[in-house]
Amino acid sequence: MTKVLRGRKGHLFLDNDTNNVQLQTAGIPFMTHERFESIASSHKSADERAKARAGRYIHLIAPNKETGCRDYLPSPEIYEMHGKTPANLFMANTQWSASTYFNHNILCDHTCQYRHYDVDESHWSVTGALIYLEEAFCYFGWDEELEALKSIDRRIAVAPSQGDLASLVNLPPRRLPRVEVRNRQSVLHFHGDVANEGFIQHFTCCRGSGRALILHDSFLMEPLPFLTEIFSETLAVHCPDFLLDLEEQYRPDVVIKLQAERFFPYIPVERPSTDEWLCDVEKRKQADCSNSRAYITSIADPALRVAAE
Repeated sequence: MTKVLRGRKGHLFLDNDTNNVQLQTAGIPFMTHERFESIASSHKSADERAKARAGRYIHLIAPNKETGCRDYLPSPEIYEMHGKTPANLFMANTQWSASTYFNHNILCDHTCQYRHYDVDESHWSVTGALIYLEEAFCYFGWDEELEALKSIDRRIAVAPSQGDLASLVNLPPRRLPRVEVRNRQSVLHFHGDVANEGFIQHFTCCRGSGRALILHDSFLMEPLPFLTEIFSETLAVHCPDFLLDLEEQYRPDVVIKLQAERFFPYIPVERPSTDEWLCDVEKRKQADCSNSRAYITSIADPALRVAAE
């Protein structure tokens, strides 16, 4: 069954799959009040853990393409036809959403020179991601990070690109402009071998400030080169859950949880052991996570970190 829905003016969208993207888009109710409460409780606990370490936590929901480009859906009336989307319902309750940022309108301006979402791609563009991050940092009062992000020298590069949705319907690559970091200073120390969940990357940057732990999905791909320039150390872990031992031992100054809107209905689990989670990923994906497991142990172990510092 194809996962692609053809919209207006050449735009492609995700069709309903295991995430019920189109049900979310139309606002068809499928989440209970208890589910919303469980999601809120999970993020509240993450915020409390960060504050106990004198750190900070934010939860960023990246708008679905179906949200940002709703004017190009097969019918514009589809968006919230039956009620608010799950993310919008969540944000309407301020007791739930204190540490969460979601803006369903900010990436709807289609007059910009560079697209916020490419026509054949389900993820946001670098331009869209940077606009969203700047607004989120401003919303939470992260002035230092906002200034650092804005000050990064940028350039436009043109290269062949085939969107993830284009590949599903056999459309050829196109040459597209892309925003990049000019004179990148961050250094990649580790790059995991497992795609998607279980993928780990570790960076340092001489001009950055603070240690960041980013728990994310595939929507981090676009803004990651910029985020690694504003922190002195960045550990990015493709994980839908919270890794309690890693939070405690890695001692991040900031924890950022970035997830696509379509994954918002998932309730994050508080996992006590990163190693056990990676073992579980190995079993489910029949993949080898041994390098990632060894690396996480080496950078998370307090004694090894003190020796290295």
